[in-house]
Amino acid sequence: MNEEYPPLEILRKISENRQTGHLQIHTNYVKWNIYLVEGKIQYAQHSLQSLETLKSYLIYLKIPISNIIFSSFTKANSLFFLLLTIKELVEQNHINTTQKNILLQKLTEDAIESFICLPEGLTKWEIDKTLSSMGAPIIFNHNSIKGSGQIIDAMKDRVSQWQKLQPFISSPHQRPSCPNLSLLSTKIQGANLTPSILHKLVSTMKGESLRNISFLLKQDDLKLGQILYPYIKHNIIVLDTPKSPLDKLPSIPSVNSVSSLFVPNSQKKERSFTSSDEKINISPSSLKSTTTSSPSNTDNNISLSVQKPPSNSSKIPKIICIDDSQVMLDTIKDYLGSQNYETLTVANPMQCLPSLFASKPDLILLDLSMPNINGNRLCQILRSSPTFKKIPIIIVSGNTNMLTKEKIEAIGANNFLPKPFTKEELLVIVNKYLL
Repeated sequence: MNEEYPPLEILRKISENRQTGHLQIHTNYVKWNIYLVEGKIQYAQHSLQSLETLKSYLIYLKIPISNIIFSSFTKANSLFFLLLTIKELVEQNHINTTQKNILLQKLTEDAIESFICLPEGLTKWEIDKTLSSMGAPIIFNHNSIKGSGQIIDAMKDRVSQWQKLQPFISSPHQRPSCPNLSLLSTKIQGANLTPSILHKLVSTMKGESLRNISFLLKQDDLKLGQILYPYIKHNIIVLDTPKSPLDKLPSIPSVNSVSSLFVPNSQKKERSFTSSDEKINISPSSLKSTTTSSPSNTDNNISLSVQKPPSNSSKIPKIICIDDSQVMLDTIKDYLGSQNYETLTVANPMQCLPSLFASKPDLILLDLSMPNINGNRLCQILRSSPTFKKIPIIIVSGNTNMLTKEKIEAIGANNFLPKPFTKEELLVIVNKYLL
């Protein structure tokens, strides 16, 4: 039976009654499909999600898409085309089970986030109609099924954070650009980026949306919106409308529109999204293009860049930063620039080992994922030398699977700092070992 109904309200009722089936919601332009098992969301999608959407999430997961021949995949004009593609990615060993589950989760969260922004829609509930009965590929497991309250609460929190950026940002699919580059040096209250980092960020825009830029940066689009907000508010960065057909998705609703929509008895999870005034690092190691596999500039890889502290210091702690991304090295230098530290950056440690051993640092910041040597192995090499036996080594990585106390201790490091990080987070962990 079709009926006009607030979308979240009907999903709430299905969740409360622990029903199994297929919920379909559509407007004039977009259709959402949500599949539930005993009131829990197994999977959700909307009709504007495409192969390009999937490619973006693969880039976000650091999976090299240049090695994937997408034209060889099933060319079915099917409701489950993305699921069939994910199934083939697994079968061809391009992704593992964990990455598959993350892709399913990201596609579901993307669909639910825009679904929450719907003011109304025509709904259709098909009870006991499951993914398998509708011909979907069998790629789900028990871990794929999430509590509706858990997902909706997380996405509602996310939408509420987007609302704080209104009226200047109304969609993650808007496209930022900077018409006047000379304005990037303007001092703006609440803005945290240095002009050099801002210039590098602007160079990645190229007509892409906030969401696509965030994928390239291995960042969250909400965080990117928050950090760009002061520049957008002062017309230094301008936003164009989303590209068609993504302009058909609902805009972020006004502040009070989603406050009354909730799933009763759901347990609130700790928020994983930052407040709009939090300082955010937007320059991870992935700022360089992900569409090519050409090697980095050799000169940049072997250079040592030194930032001198004030000359009136008696004992100046020396920090070595080892990362294959020059952008990340520049970011760390900027963050440490206001402190009384001597900062050396190393982009290619294997070509700079003599200089590295001669530098006698007081602390090392070490990236795990580098093309010429694994960070784990480099840490073990450093620890095997008397020079670095007692030097604090902090692992800096976006691979959160590696960032456990046990794994960090096993490779000989003292602590870890997950990417992305704020200036304050970097200073806290550095000062812990040097002050």
